[in-house]
Amino acid sequence: MAQARTTISPPAPAESPSPAMNDRDIANALLALEKSLTSGLNITAWEASNDALHQDLMNMLQDSHQAVRRIYNFMFAQGWYPIDVEEQAKVDEAFSQFDQKLKGELPPQGMLQ
Repeated sequence: MAQARTTISPPAPAESPSPAMNDRDIANALLALEKSLTSGLNITAWEASNDALHQDLMNMLQDSHQAVRRIYNFMFAQGWYPIDVEEQAKVDEAFSQFDQKLKGELPPQGMLQ
């Protein structure tokens, strides 16, 4: 028997009919911008050849990850970023599929140093 999907979300405030950007629009834009910045910093940190530059980029990357988390927490508290609770069997199945795929892509034990 299929179970009803459960969504965890605080109550959402009433939306403004105004065409101007509201708080939710601004939060969505900030989240997208910060995610993009995090992605760019990650690639740049991978490729930094100077140790001091690499460390600076890693510090910036950590700050960016923390900003993404703060924005997400704010949006969740406002009811703008609900999450669905999944059945444990589906979580287990997804984990198993990921685990099998990962095992197929890694070199055999003893090949990595």
